[in-house]
Amino acid sequence: MKKSDKLMTLKINSELHSWFKDYAERQNTNMSQIIKAHLESLRRKDMRRQRKAEQETIR
Repeated sequence: MKKSDKLMTLKINSELHSWFKDYAERQNTNMSQIIKAHLESLRRKDMRRQRKAEQETIR
């Protein structure tokens, strides 16, 4: 872990954790990579929405 990385704790029930762990293994990745990829996707979508809203405000 790089010095600039932050640790995040997430509480989920054991059934969801088991499924997620299995899912990650079947995808040949790990749970952290899946969460990070999903967060990056959300950030990109949010940034596009923000830019669109700013452009509409300018008009």
